Amino acid sequence: VVNEVLESDVQRVILEKPCSPDLSTARALLDDLDDRVQMVGVNYTRRYDPLHRRLFSILAEEGVSGGTGHYTAGILNTGSHWLDGLHSAGAVVDEVYASARYGGPDPTPDVSLRLRGGGLVHLHAHDVKEILIYETDLFGPTSRVQLINSGTEGRLYRRAPSAMYSGYHELRQPEVTLPLGLTNPLLPVVDDAVSSVQEGRGMRCSLADAVAVHRVIDGVHRSLKEGSWVRLTD
Repeated sequence: VVNEVLESDVQRVILEKPCSPDLSTARALLDDLDDRVQMVGVNYTRRYDPLHRRLFSILAEEGVSGGTGHYTAGILNTGSHWLDGLHSAGAVVDEVYASARYGGPDPTPDVSLRLRGGGLVHLHAHDVKEILIYETDLFGPTSRVQLINSGTEGRLYRRAPSAMYSGYHELRQPEVTLPLGLTNPLLPVVDDAVSSVQEGRGMRCSLADAVAVHRVIDGVHRSLKEGSWVRLTD
C-alpha cells in the first residue's frame, strides 16, 4: 500500500504506529523503499513534541545510564511509544528480559533492558483496567529526565554540588518552565510532514526508527517464549 501511494504525487506518507505487525515486515518495507524512505514518517507522536524532543536530546548527548518507566495497554501499542522515547534518547538495547504480567493478543509484560554501554532500564506494566499510566524516568551521568501525566508535564534535573555533603553532587530541579507537551499530539506530526518537504529532509520519526522499536519488541516476544534474557541482533 505504501508503495502504491508513493507512486502518486504525494510528498509524505505518515504511517500509524506500529508500522507493521512484526520486525521482518518492517525491515522488508524499509529495504523496499530504498531512496524513497525519507518520504515516509511514523506516528510516534512524542517524537514530534517539543517537550519530549528537548528532554530526550539532553540524554542523547550524554548517554542513558539507567531508569524506569510505567505503561499499560500492550507492548506493541503504548509500550512501543515508550521504547521509541528510549531510542530517541540515544539508547541502544542489546539484551531484553520480559516477564509476563498481562496477556492477550498484545501482551503487557514487565521488561528489563540492558543498554549498550552498560546501562539498565526497567519498564513496569500495569493493568489498563485498573489504571492508565505512562511515565518515563531516565538518568544520564549528570542529569535526570522525568515525563509524567502521560507526557503533558516534564521535569529536568541537573547535577550540582551538594549543599549538605562536601565533595558530593546531587540532582537539582532548575528554576525553569518547560514547554507544555502533547496538548494536541497530531498537529506537530502534520506540521513536521509539511516542514520536512519544505526543508528537503525526512520526518523526525523515520521508518528506520520504527524498525529499531520493532527490534526490541521482537526480543520481548522471544524472551516471553524462552523465559530468559535474549540478545538482540542488529
